[in-house]
Amino acid sequence: MSVKVKLPDGGTLEYADGAPVTPARVAGDISTRLASAAVAAEVDGELRDLTCELNDGEYQLKLLTNRDPAALEVLRHTTAHVLAQAVVRLYGKGAETVQYAIGPPLMDDFQYGFYYDFDLPEPISSEDLPNIESEMKKIIAEKIPLERIDLPPDAARKELQQCGQGYKTEMID
Repeated sequence: MSVKVKLPDGGTLEYADGAPVTPARVAGDISTRLASAAVAAEVDGELRDLTCELNDGEYQLKLLTNRDPAALEVLRHTTAHVLAQAVVRLYGKGAETVQYAIGPPLMDDFQYGFYYDFDLPEPISSEDLPNIESEMKKIIAEKIPLERIDLPPDAARKELQQCGQGYKTEMID
């Protein structure tokens, strides 16, 4: 296996050792500081996570930190997932108790952040927010590995249907 990575500064790194080459590995080979600051990567102009494998070939790679707007979108998207997990932990009493729909990052001139639409048996009030935030911090402290999984629509629908997520399956349909 031979992987050649071209960096924005014109430098290149080459890998032929057979070990998986990922943007995270490249960041670590450049510097430990960059490895800890990297949030996402642009691989040949496409936004990817740090664990995507670069197979045989040549790639343009830009490592993104929280200073890059695209990385901020990734952070907000990931934080929305952490929010959903916290709400499920706090309010879920079964697979179908907490229904979630969408939770996109907001990146326009008037709104910055993220949100998530939930359907719960009981409404959440502003008094619940400190508990949700605390649960989110616990989840982050667990350092659960993040992995982006791309599925064909039929497989995604089946998986979400098994999880009892009706709104998500409706969106796929």
